[in-house]
Amino acid sequence: MFEEKEDLKKLSAQDFHKALVHIKTLILDEDRIFDDMGHLKKILTEASITFDESEDDVLVEKLRSQLHQLRTMVYKDELTGILNRRGIYEEFSAFFDEARFSNTRKEKRAGVTIDDFSIIFIDLDNFKKINDTLGHDAGDEALQKVSSLLKKEMRDIDAVGRFGGEEFVVAMLGATEQSAFTKAEEIRKKIEQTPCVHGSHCLTASIGVASLHSSQADSLEQLITFADHAMYEAKTNRGKNTVVKYSELGK
Repeated sequence: MFEEKEDLKKLSAQDFHKALVHIKTLILDEDRIFDDMGHLKKILTEASITFDESEDDVLVEKLRSQLHQLRTMVYKDELTGILNRRGIYEEFSAFFDEARFSNTRKEKRAGVTIDDFSIIFIDLDNFKKINDTLGHDAGDEALQKVSSLLKKEMRDIDAVGRFGGEEFVVAMLGATEQSAFTKAEEIRKKIEQTPCVHGSHCLTASIGVASLHSSQADSLEQLITFADHAMYEAKTNRGKNTVVKYSELGK
């Protein structure tokens, strides 16, 4: 039989709800500065959470570590370890805003400007067949292989995420559509050369590329959509296992 621990204070449903609201605020802190102890203590104070500056530093540090873990769970794809869709929009938005500001407000830039920003949208071909014939474990293995490949192939300043299902997106800060296309073609060949799943089902991918300059996208969401459109062209009209630039599409 469950025995209540003496050191646990009973909380009402209302108090627990309030606590969850504050925890969500901490995890999804848009400025991502809850890493700073001073900022974290400020948020705790605003949430009417009392702590002793001289005695509770260790406890607050432990809380900060736990928030890191929770944030990772929120923004990372559990299967592959790369960004999930929420993480993609969080991480990529900063890239997009930086590139757009750099080019629209050059007079405000004191140093290096960012010439462009590109999205590579990757969709694995015939992925359903792997799940249907070999099972979902084989499908998971394929997704993990592609994720590892993408992390290995991209630069430290790039970001990689799983958009959903068998779809992946890559953000390339400073990359033009042409340079992103070149990288996408390298990725396509690497995926094609990946050892077959269970020795029988080999992987290929249809890929679309779009850049801020070539598409004149107004938002990150629109830029990802443009890259998705180029990928759809590759998959439906170009025979799959190919790369298409958004600028090639008749608009």
